[in-house]
Amino acid sequence: MEVETAVPAFIGYTEKALRGTKPLWNEPTKITSFAEYLLYFGAQPPTKVTLQPDGDIVRDADRSTQFFLYASLRLYFDNGDGPCFIVAVGSYTDAITNGKSANALSQKPLEALRKEMEPTMIVVPDAVLLEAATDNRDVQQQVLQHCHDMQSRIGIFDIFGGGQARSNDEQDVHLGHQRLSHPRQRFLQLRRGLLPVAQH
Repeated sequence: MEVETAVPAFIGYTEKALRGTKPLWNEPTKITSFAEYLLYFGAQPPTKVTLQPDGDIVRDADRSTQFFLYASLRLYFDNGDGPCFIVAVGSYTDAITNGKSANALSQKPLEALRKEMEPTMIVVPDAVLLEAATDNRDVQQQVLQHCHDMQSRIGIFDIFGGGQARSNDEQDVHLGHQRLSHPRQRFLQLRRGLLPVAQH
């Protein structure tokens, strides 16, 4: 029997979380296609954007209405990848009204994932949309602790502020991570439960 060795668990905000009449909030749900994602978790987020005066080019996006889980799943399945787990932590509407929460993106979903043996990777795309780098770091630390406890999975992280313009100085978010990217150093930091995060 073939065993999946790369099964990500995606954590984030969705339009809905419903299978028939059963709510799926903070319940790890295995899906095998983007069609299943749409069926259980709904459509893309209602992101508000500002366009350039002379055309259709996006100048700016309202951060409070941005969510990355939907696009991450679309790209994941477009790339031909297989089964994965979704843990929906709240609706777009609630997050827009009350704000995105580091606790919502980590505590309950990670606790729920302790009962699942299949996932080998934890991915939290919406963590980079939290208000502060410290909130993002808190989510990453909790994911690392979860991976350490489970001993069967890894965390995959986006760089907080990675979309900022490059400054090529001490405050450059990319260089801040690059300085800490030596494989042995990263290994030691993971073993110690630490995480390289650029200073902001």
